[in-house]
Amino acid sequence: MLINCIVMVDPDCFSSPEKADINQLFKIAFWCVLRTDKVTNYDFSVKQMTVNRKQTEKMYASLFPKAEIPQACDVDFNGVVFTYDKAHNCYRVPVTGITSDYTGKIIKKSEKENKLIFETQYIPHSKWTQDKEGTIIPPKAEKTMLIAL
Repeated sequence: MLINCIVMVDPDCFSSPEKADINQLFKIAFWCVLRTDKVTNYDFSVKQMTVNRKQTEKMYASLFPKAEIPQACDVDFNGVVFTYDKAHNCYRVPVTGITSDYTGKIIKKSEKENKLIFETQYIPHSKWTQDKEGTIIPPKAEKTMLIAL
């Protein structure tokens, strides 16, 4: 799950979480929360899902224990804004289709200095094709990244 969330955000390269863009790390943690079965609150009056701020901060701290937790604020995911509701201490997530630019494909896994290293290809969503027989043809990876956990 974490690899897919990292690929979905496509963060700038960093050597440690302390040197990363904390907003990008927060988006990774937010996606991890959304991909769990623990988000069940749906506010029918505003037609939005609500995600408790504590859930996102707990996930963030578990993924990036040495990184500073960012201040609560609206979060923009490729033009779809998850609004922070200060009065209810939650994020309001519009119910809409959100896709990432890439799907991750792990091509190699290794271990070094007590870290798992995943060689991960970034497969673009928008370039899949289909041949005349109906066979789906995946596009070539646009880039390959090493993700160490």
